Amino acid sequence: MRFDPADLRLFLAVADTGSLAAGAAKLRLSLASASARIKGMEADLDTPLFLRHRRGLALNASGQAFKRHASSLVEGLDRMRADMAVYGRTTRSLVRLAANTGAASEHLPADLGAFLAANPRIDVEIVEQRSIDVARAVAVGAAEIGVAADTAPLGDLRIFPYRDDPLWVLLPRDHALAARKSLRLAAIADLPMVALPETRAQFDLVAEHAERLGKTLHVRARVPTFDGVARLVASGAGIAVMSRVAAQRAAASLPVKGIALADDFARRRLVLCVRRVAGLLPAARALFEYLKA
Repeated sequence: MRFDPADLRLFLAVADTGSLAAGAAKLRLSLASASARIKGMEADLDTPLFLRHRRGLALNASGQAFKRHASSLVEGLDRMRADMAVYGRTTRSLVRLAANTGAASEHLPADLGAFLAANPRIDVEIVEQRSIDVARAVAVGAAEIGVAADTAPLGDLRIFPYRDDPLWVLLPRDHALAARKSLRLAAIADLPMVALPETRAQFDLVAEHAERLGKTLHVRARVPTFDGVARLVASGAGIAVMSRVAAQRAAASLPVKGIALADDFARRRLVLCVRRVAGLLPAARALFEYLKA
């Protein structure tokens, strides 16, 4: 019986997400390749590992047993790799970090500069995801560390404070609402907006809460950066919702004003999340301690 470590990581990803497609995407595999790998494992074990249903996959009894062994093996392989790395002078370590839009765009780039300069043999890969997907990536080992909003379901992960990251509204400086000290979503949900692309996570939260108010947000334009969003707001194309940090930076250089969004969902905090601090490999532990400080 032979299993490639990639097969075990794929199995764990599919088990956690309940979806072959989602598991394949986390490991950057094609759906056909992922399906073949799962079927190959089941053939080698001579038992199915999943119950197939219309909404996806769920572990059966043998799958639950296999998951315990797969988790232990993957963690052992990662630890062995880290232990042996100290004997190689040219060995580099890669830390996989999953983060939501605000963290990936605003906080982490600034925080990582000094860490990377001080640790030339450690590389960091940041993958931007929705907070709920950040938690899933950490849970299945697709990322060692996650940075997510504390409003997301984080399961059994260990969480630690990272940054306050409240949402603000960005308006033209001469907008009729610009004199307000704070705004609620209900007051702006009917106004035209500009936003990041649909593949970016942050706007999903705002749209979801607008739907609870019976509103569908009208997005006039989507651009790939917060700077581009701010410039469109300054031109009068619409208003925007973004992190406080991004709004304050825009207001320092453009004729726009940032105002706090007063709804409860907007009072976000970012947290670091890991499966187990003690289980982090040395490079990931070093980054975790740096970000937590």
